[in-house]
Amino acid sequence: MEWGRDDTSFKNRQQVTTDANGDYSIALNALDGRCSLAASAPDYSATPANEGITGGRQTINFVLSPIPDVNFVAGKVTDEQGVPIADVRVEAFTPVTGAYSSFSMPPAANYFPGPDRVACTDAQGHFRIVDVPPEQVQLNLRSPHRHVNDNNYPVGNGVQITMTGSGKAGVLQGRIIDANTRLPPKSLADVHIIQRYSTKSHLCSDEDGHFCLPGEPSLGGEYVVYFYAKGYAATKSTIVAVEAGSKHFAEILLTSSPPCTLSWSTQTVASQSPARQSSTESETCGAISSGEIWRSTPMAITR
Repeated sequence: MEWGRDDTSFKNRQQVTTDANGDYSIALNALDGRCSLAASAPDYSATPANEGITGGRQTINFVLSPIPDVNFVAGKVTDEQGVPIADVRVEAFTPVTGAYSSFSMPPAANYFPGPDRVACTDAQGHFRIVDVPPEQVQLNLRSPHRHVNDNNYPVGNGVQITMTGSGKAGVLQGRIIDANTRLPPKSLADVHIIQRYSTKSHLCSDEDGHFCLPGEPSLGGEYVVYFYAKGYAATKSTIVAVEAGSKHFAEILLTSSPPCTLSWSTQTVASQSPARQSSTESETCGAISSGEIWRSTPMAITR
């Protein structure tokens, strides 16, 4: 017996088991409008309660039926070359129906009553999940360093799914050099390396401009990395993950960025004379503090 929401996995729902006579008693933690009471048992279809749950003591009986032979989804998972993939975790959810638009969004895929519908592919890439609705399910597949989008699939035999990715871990590594001198920047401590979707900055690993980013990217996968260095224009590069220990390092070329010049004029008024004094000054960006810029008006920026 279980009590929980349809967006909560089976293990996180409130549960009790029946006694030898099939009787049960469950004290509900909370009356949530999205929660439901359901019964399940091996080889029987999970069955939700047909009546609403209210406060106080209620008696709700369940009649379980064997899982119909037609209520299953089965198929094969392969890579892009058609080679079967073993040990892929395949999980079934309620299908997602409807279209995305500016005014609507289809409901999210949810869990079914009863134990989560999960299977793993065998050595030939085959899987089979039972106790699913009669028409469609959404399948989610997980395998290290492989990917396929969640999609709706018809219930029954013959589902064919192709996953991308090598299935192996790689590394992101490269060497940073000045585009003009073909040598590493003079101040490597000022070079910051940031992978897309991350806020963590990394530094070069040696004085020759080499770097190797942490983590386990998928071998052969392409990843966007940003490079920031004092005196250089920000650089964006797409790096392909290579095998650990590889002698191949992606070449990252940094282009010098000319310093901008700030010019401004100041005016002073003598306390005893109406005469005014004015002057015009200019500096490179790196020589002016934010406080000095704030005090000097008006200001023009030229290159």
